[in-house]
Parts: sequence; structure tokens; C-alpha cells
Amino acid sequence: MTGFVQAVPGVDHAPGTAFAHGQGARLGWLVAIPRAEVLSYLRNQADARSGIVEISPLTPAPIVCNDVKAQAAEARGKGKIVIADVTAYGPEGCPAIRLGAHVSVMDIAEDLCVVAVSKDVSRVLSDVNAWFAEHATTDEVLLSCAAEALNREATSWHLSSDAAQVVASYLRCHPKVEELRYPGLRRDPSFAVAARTLQQGFGPRVDYRLVGSGEWRSVICGPSNPHDQVLALESGLLSLAF
Repeated sequence: MTGFVQAVPGVDHAPGTAFAHGQGARLGWLVAIPRAEVLSYLRNQADARSGIVEISPLTPAPIVCNDVKAQAAEARGKGKIVIADVTAYGPEGCPAIRLGAHVSVMDIAEDLCVVAVSKDVSRVLSDVNAWFAEHATTDEVLLSCAAEALNREATSWHLSSDAAQVVASYLRCHPKVEELRYPGLRRDPSFAVAARTLQQGFGPRVDYRLVGSGEWRSVICGPSNPHDQVLALESGLLSLAF
């Protein structure tokens, strides 16, 4: 992986147990507290200073890829703290720190998440490193599980993205589909942004609208055989009237 890897203690002379990170982050802690509590702490810290901007790469239906780098640069220019929740993407799907976020958070399990911070985070959140180091777990079983989960999520993102690319290409030509959104298609309005924002694929979700319908539908692809997923989708579409 190019993102989080095996846990190593004392990276960059910081206290606590950290994950080495290859996306521009100085450190990534495995903390034994819920993601909601981490986000609440960050929001309180940011609100006490200059405010916060929370960014997400992909919007709800119809799916659009946001320009995370541009949003982060704008927020930083206003002195805001930039936080990205990458649970749905993983550090492999969206390298939020490299794109300009101060902090990225990924949920691993209940009461367990990985937090990565940018190299300059201490200039805007002076206490954040100490707080994460204080809550970092040194449990070898949890560290091993987290490393496995990160690798598993990276593989799933990549394979599911490949499947979604096939499904989107299929839907693009389907006579019952009037409109389609998938950032991985070159004709998609957000393809250019997605190409510089996402990596290892464009995600598992494809949004489409049927002929004569104003409702957007979503299909979430999995890491299994794309051909089987297309057949299952076709079976459902055949049962629908124009």
C-alpha cells in the first residue's frame, strides 16, 4: 500500500504509537475512541480558533466528485481548519492530506479509528498531536487488525471501482437509461476533477435516471465479478416498463 502501513512507535519523534503514512501526512494514529468523538473534538478545537470546513470527495445522488484540493486551498486561505472523513474512501481512495486537509479520519470499527494529520497541523491546532498520542492504542492485536482492515479496504475500493466502471459503461448504452453519473467515465461532468482527486479507481457507486423518470437510482458495486453484477442489474431493468 502507499497509504497507512504497519504501525510503528515514535514516528517523527512524536509520542504515542503511530502509523507511517505515505500521502503527505506526518503521522497517523490508531485511536481507541469512536469517530464521532474524534470529530467532535476537532470541531470544538477549530471553533475555538478560526472555524472549520469539512470536506467530502463525493456528493449524494446524482454523484459528483468535489474538487477537494481547491476546497481545501480556499478554506486554508480563510484560515479555516480542514477536516476530511475518508471512511467511505480510505486513504487509498482519497489522499485527503496530500490534497490539503489538516486532518483525515477513517473509521475502523466501533471505538476505533485511524487519524492522519498534515505536516503543518501543529501551527493551527497546537494541541492535536498530544491529544491523539494520548488516546492512541498500543494494543498489538488492535494494531494488526487495523493494518489488515486498511489493506482490505484498499483492495475492496480498487476492485469495486473496477466493477463500477464496467457497470457504468453498460448503463451508458442501455435504452432504459436516460441519464448517468459516474466520475470514472470521460464524458461525466466531474471526470477531470475526479481524475486528480481520487486514486485507485473512482468508487463503487453509479447513479442513473430511467427514461421518463425524475428519480435518481444508485447501484453500489462490490468487488465480485463485474459480469455477474451487470447480469443482476439487467434482470432488474428488464422488469421495469419504459
